[in-house]
Amino acid sequence: MARLTKTFGNEGRDRRNRNLLNTLINFAPPAMVGVTFTTLGILKLYGSTKGIVDGGGRPFSCRLFGSYPSWSRQVNLIVPYVFLAIGIVNLCVLLREVLAS
Repeated sequence: MARLTKTFGNEGRDRRNRNLLNTLINFAPPAMVGVTFTTLGILKLYGSTKGIVDGGGRPFSCRLFGSYPSWSRQVNLIVPYVFLAIGIVNLCVLLREVLAS
C-alpha cells in the first residue's frame, strides 16, 4: 500500500517559482526587442553618418552598419529612426512594467 504523505513548506517555493516565471514572461520580450532594435538603430545611424554602404559580397560589419544602396536616401535615413523608435518604445514599456510591479 502506498504511503500518503503531505510535504509542508513546498507551497511557498512553488509560488516563488511561478512568480519568477511570470516576471520573466512579462519582462523578457520587451527587453530583448528593445535592446536589439535600439542597438541596430544606433549602428545604422552611425553607418549612415560615416557613409558606409551595404550590399552583396560585403563584410559583416558593412552589412551591419551600412545603408542599402537600392533604397533612396530618404528611406535610408528613416530606417535607423524607425529601429530606434521601436527599441525605445519597448524599453519604455519595460520600464513602466518594472515600476508598476
